[in-house]
Amino acid sequence: MRKSRGAPPELGVTRHLVVMGLCFGLLIPCLLFGQVDEMNRKGSDSLEKGSTFASSIPIAEYIGPLAPVALSPFFGITMLSGASFLVDAGLLPDNAFLQGSKTLNNPLVFLSFLGLTVFTSLPKFTKVTKPMAQAIDQLEAYAGIATIAVMQGISTIQFGGGGEEQVVMQAGIVSMTASTLLMVVSAVNIFVINTIKFLFEVLIWLSPVPAIDALFESALKVICSGLMALYIFSPTLATLLNFIIFFFCLLLFKWAMRMTNYYRIVLFGPILKGMLRGIGLGKEPTATSTRLPKDLRAAYPEPQVVLPVYPGKKLDGFPKRVRSFWIKTKDGNHLIARNKPFGGYVTMEVVPEMGEVKVVRGFIAHSIRIDQGGVAAFKYNFSRSYNPCFGELVDKMGADFTGEAPEGDSSFKEMSRRMGEAARESDVRGEYA
Repeated sequence: MRKSRGAPPELGVTRHLVVMGLCFGLLIPCLLFGQVDEMNRKGSDSLEKGSTFASSIPIAEYIGPLAPVALSPFFGITMLSGASFLVDAGLLPDNAFLQGSKTLNNPLVFLSFLGLTVFTSLPKFTKVTKPMAQAIDQLEAYAGIATIAVMQGISTIQFGGGGEEQVVMQAGIVSMTASTLLMVVSAVNIFVINTIKFLFEVLIWLSPVPAIDALFESALKVICSGLMALYIFSPTLATLLNFIIFFFCLLLFKWAMRMTNYYRIVLFGPILKGMLRGIGLGKEPTATSTRLPKDLRAAYPEPQVVLPVYPGKKLDGFPKRVRSFWIKTKDGNHLIARNKPFGGYVTMEVVPEMGEVKVVRGFIAHSIRIDQGGVAAFKYNFSRSYNPCFGELVDKMGADFTGEAPEGDSSFKEMSRRMGEAARESDVRGEYA
């Protein structure tokens, strides 16, 4: 085992920020429809109220709806919009966050999110179509975060928070007002709870019981409805329950984040990339198209192979299913490397004494195995997204190949159907070991 230092965090953070930015860009025009003129008209009046947004809208009315939005973002926003109409009509108790909101009280917003709810929820009722919905689940989570942030920002301006100057947190050159801090807390809250929810959805999908997916999705919608009803009638209790849910999810977050990253990339990544290639936004991978972190690039320049892999079992320095890289250097040496969370990296050389290296084609995920006496002593899974360059990988690695060569460019619909059929088999768990 060899250790070094200075490697940056995984590049996945950048990808998360880019996707969140796209969600903001796509949602803001819809959310601001009919709101800009109203804000311009009331802007000067609201700044003269002499109080911050926190005194105009109780914090509980901001935080209370986060749990149902985290569990089902599009459905949660749909219920918030519907509740806003009912509050304004006097059919529900007063709620400063919902009452008079030109964003939520907008038929376009309600119908848009209702349509998105149907579009993303119906596929989750069967194992055959669920992989397609799971592939875009992260986009739904980011959309929920973006929507809540926009609504909180608009409410802040509408109720006089736009003039707040006080700084509530400062560290070095970073400072933020109470409204900005509230948006950050809301985003973290939604992201953590949604991560745990996604993992449960995947585990339910992997279960061989056919009807369990429909039952879970129905139960999830019922729970979301119950949490939203609690928020409408008692925002304080809803906020307390939200923090309890957040606390328990936070305890599982580190493990769940590693697992969800694995499932999103290895299981559902090929479907999402197939969608992107279908509209001309994706490129076919090659044996060296994956970019290594900075220090690994400096230590191993001009590699022959760079392949993201996930250990099938815990190894020294490599937790199970943590994102790692199989690297074949320009000198022909094989090694496994991964970033450490707070800088630096860990490497493990693959030497002939460890066993015979084989590339095994899987129905759901491919793998690299190191066999000792015909038994897989080590196993590293990798995504079927690399089907287009599968032959190139095998040739450059100089490894033995087991199974038939996969198709290079299956449609995402066909991949979803095959994955659903595999999930219905009782022995499907063996594909993810």
